[in-house]
Amino acid sequence: MRESENAAASWCPTEASSPFRRPRPEDLLTGAEVFGRHNVTWPGVTSAMSSRQYRCEADFESMLALLSETYGIVRGPVCCTSSELEWWRFQESDPDAEIASAWLWEMPGGKLIAYAWPGGDEVDVAVHPHHERVRSDVMAWSETWRRDRAQGSTEPAVLRTSVVTTDAGAMSGLRERGYEPTESRRQWRLRPLDAEVPITLPSPGYVIDELRGPRELQAREDLAQHPFRTHLTRAGTYRPDLNLVARSAGGSLTAFCTAWLDEPNRLGVIEPLECLAEHRRRGLARAMMSEALARLRSLGATAAIITNNATNDPAAALYSSLGFERKGEIVRWERAL
Repeated sequence: MRESENAAASWCPTEASSPFRRPRPEDLLTGAEVFGRHNVTWPGVTSAMSSRQYRCEADFESMLALLSETYGIVRGPVCCTSSELEWWRFQESDPDAEIASAWLWEMPGGKLIAYAWPGGDEVDVAVHPHHERVRSDVMAWSETWRRDRAQGSTEPAVLRTSVVTTDAGAMSGLRERGYEPTESRRQWRLRPLDAEVPITLPSPGYVIDELRGPRELQAREDLAQHPFRTHLTRAGTYRPDLNLVARSAGGSLTAFCTAWLDEPNRLGVIEPLECLAEHRRRGLARAMMSEALARLRSLGATAAIITNNATNDPAAALYSSLGFERKGEIVRWERAL
């Protein structure tokens, strides 16, 4: 759960934003108009970079675009995809207040190259692969943010952040700043969708279907153990045909699976997947996932990803049996400030 921030977000383009639209240069404020703006330069780098606080939905579209572009370059494990950012934001009770704590780093002209999204004792960081040197500035800002909010507390300030094990540069940079890896790890798995996906049927008495309308959205929010909010439908890449449920013979909701599609990368993301305890071991998770994968493939996805806690052996076994291969791990690092 993130700590809400009261951000100055009065500016916003008047026209509706399309998915992944970056702010145009004429949309951007400059100089003293932007709260907290400052320039950052490095030796040998001639163009100045600036940073500022998140302002509005156009900024969120830029964050999504950064993540989508990053995956397009890396084509491997990343801490966060554009689909996962939408899920993380819109599962919060107040998604607008939560995202308003983000801080953005831009090149001249407004191209976003990094962001930090802090909350509590943790910060989510994204840095463009071609601008890795900005990571130290991002972490320095995050550490200052954390110290400021820890003032007056009797507990020592700790900051946590996550990186993938395939990003040697990011791990080295964190270690140089005094961070150490923790035991908190998630396995990052990928499954190609180049071949037709075999459909698995659930146990007799259950059916796999799409979530139906506002009433069932509310029912899912009430039943789900993981945070789920009805305003998830506000997410730009949310698709009702990828929000799947398992129903019992009586029509009760028993399991849930939401899939997302990063169209620029033709990448499917499954997040979240959940089965109510009293309906487990009946093939519901496998059936929902096979249906979700088939639908993603029909929509043009060429691969799908999913993550699981490294200590969750049953989930790891299920995902492996469905063709998901572990490609890396997302590891949480921490530092006492």
